[in-house]
Amino acid sequence: MKRGGPLAAAGRFEREIRNFVVGGLLFLLFLSGLSLVVLRNLATWGEREFLERVSTCTRAVAERLAVTEEPALALTSDAPTSELLRMISARSAALYDAEGNLISSASFLPDPGAPRRIESQVGPGETATLPVTRDATPVLAVETSFQGGTRILRVTFDAAALALERRNVRLISVVVPVSALVLGILVVPFLRRLLRPFDVLTETARDAGAFVTPLPTPRQKRGEPDEAEEAIRTFVRTIEELKRSSQEIEELRRREKERADALAITAETLVRSHPGGLLVVDAEGYLSQANGPAMDLLELSADPVVDGRKIRR
Repeated sequence: MKRGGPLAAAGRFEREIRNFVVGGLLFLLFLSGLSLVVLRNLATWGEREFLERVSTCTRAVAERLAVTEEPALALTSDAPTSELLRMISARSAALYDAEGNLISSASFLPDPGAPRRIESQVGPGETATLPVTRDATPVLAVETSFQGGTRILRVTFDAAALALERRNVRLISVVVPVSALVLGILVVPFLRRLLRPFDVLTETARDAGAFVTPLPTPRQKRGEPDEAEEAIRTFVRTIEELKRSSQEIEELRRREKERADALAITAETLVRSHPGGLLVVDAEGYLSQANGPAMDLLELSADPVVDGRKIRR
């Protein structure tokens, strides 16, 4: 058979299927890596937005205290300051001097206790964030200085959600690559087993191409055969041949059954119409039929089985 026929097309089609499966696996690995990168970027963006929000809220509280006559008293008794701290969901708020000594703290917040002294590194007009732990609970502390660096405001926020987000990102950063590696280890050795149905189909196409006459197509006439289309046409022709063969076999079976029924009726008619005594014995030696004269002569009953008697050989 010349090159470019069904056999060659089936081989190329098989390679295309293998390339498609391997390409699909590589595409899934690419999507998993891309999703990991996107997730990490989203987590980084969310963390940056959270830190920016709490820093902005802390500076807003400091600006409110700076315009009061006594910031230490305003932190505990100024209504707008109290409302602002509650609105930003602050856990605690405390005011320190330039040396880090505690001046006052907001007793109305969930965590009224504040350290008596801190080691702050913020300069005048600066704001810094640092994670701290209080009673095994992750807390984010934001420090900002005002009034020329003579006062330091320290506000803490609940960082449990931020810590959980970081932990989930670390977990996913490990799980996704490990899962991709395990998937590759499991799929690559069993790729032939996964492609076995395609191997059977292409082998069928090869066998069919040896006895099915390919139909000419416009692309083949122009000398531009399409391997995949040629393989598909071979499968279609094979299925049509199998359907025609099945119909022919069914027709032959029906005819043979009709012929066998007609022969059985003819044999029974001959036995019953024979003028002499006639017995029909099966392969095991039992009487299966007997006509009237034989039944009268042997005094047999009219039962079709003829009493199930056995004839000695």
